[in-house]
Amino acid sequence: MLPLPEVIRLSLLETARLSDEKLLKRTHGDILASLEGPSDARVGRDSLILCAEAALKVSLSLRRCPDRHESTHPIVKDLCTAGQPKKDPSPSQRPHPRLSYPLSRQVGATAIATEMLDIYFLEASKFWSDDSDIGQVELKDQYVCRAWFAKALLCSEGAKGLTGQALVTGVESALKCLLEGLRVALEDSRYIFLLYDASVHYWNISRPLQKSGSRRYLVEASTSINDALQKVSGHEEWKAHNLRIHALCLSDAGKNADALKVASDAVDLCKASVPELSTLAIKVKSHVSSLEGSKEGGDGEDGAVSLMQHVRSGACADAEDVKNTLIEAW
Repeated sequence: MLPLPEVIRLSLLETARLSDEKLLKRTHGDILASLEGPSDARVGRDSLILCAEAALKVSLSLRRCPDRHESTHPIVKDLCTAGQPKKDPSPSQRPHPRLSYPLSRQVGATAIATEMLDIYFLEASKFWSDDSDIGQVELKDQYVCRAWFAKALLCSEGAKGLTGQALVTGVESALKCLLEGLRVALEDSRYIFLLYDASVHYWNISRPLQKSGSRRYLVEASTSINDALQKVSGHEEWKAHNLRIHALCLSDAGKNADALKVASDAVDLCKASVPELSTLAIKVKSHVSSLEGSKEGGDGEDGAVSLMQHVRSGACADAEDVKNTLIEAW
């Protein structure tokens, strides 16, 4: 008897919770066996995404602790093999050859994630309307979003170790997948929670380009993420961090006027909700103003911080200007 889809789903949740590579591989094998079996024993598309997400988590865990011993929690040790031994499906139950899937049993976590996503997108492409004017039907549930997010993370993994234009291309490819998932999430108010998830993924994926000279490649994604975050209630500190980084991306792209507006929004948000971040936001605003040829000042500590940042940004004309600005700050 094949493992029930519900049992496989529970096993996937345990795999993600424990970051257990051994349990991941066993559950992955059970999913492939399920897909080869009769329709009433097949796992749903959601399980494919859960497996991909669990595999990505295991992959991350293994990178952080490469010598971690592979072990399975005793409670779930026999979870996926409970019941009678598996039997090959009868000829009448075997799927048509064009629907078969590669049974790659001995693979690593990243390869498992890749395979599950490939199968998911293959399955998702099979929905067509009887109405010829509509044609192929696009799925728009939360698992579509999560599939695109997972694909973005896989693309990001492929970009690790690259440099130069190859790195830029790799990160841009990952962000393209992320924004596709974000687009679907924005179309349904039920998936607001996924907007926050997208911002976290963006933060991790974009990190290799978050430096002067390469932030300009992130403007489109950064704009979309910050616009989406405005629809999420709370998380003011997280929004402030994203606004601050977004301002730097715009500035790096030469859009200093837009960058200054975003930096000002970050300062206002910090002063209203997260005052402990005000100094960071003020420094960014002063830096962007310096690039515009302006000098941010003001009274009290905020004015002093702005003037000090003006000097650090190299905006002073000469040594005398540096001296006068520091005296003003003092």
